[in-house]
Amino acid sequence: MTYAFYETEKQFQQAAFVFVAMSLNEAAGYLISDGNIAQAEEIALFELIGIARSKSFDAATKNAIGTYANLVQEENDHMRVAFGKGQ
Repeated sequence: MTYAFYETEKQFQQAAFVFVAMSLNEAAGYLISDGNIAQAEEIALFELIGIARSKSFDAATKNAIGTYANLVQEENDHMRVAFGKGQ
């Protein structure tokens, strides 16, 4: 078991947001690999970015969440094109 210690509540929240983003990305990967569009995961990831901005999280946190969001969006866009659903 791994333990992490945070000096502030904000550091803990930022780490939690990145963990949630990573988990959503992983769930989206399973859906996409089965030939489905991970629409809910994409929406949730972009919502996390908005919340991170409103809470004034640091750039590294926002960038990490943004990276996961962009990855899911790109894969979803490929699926939308493949299924002829446009973007």
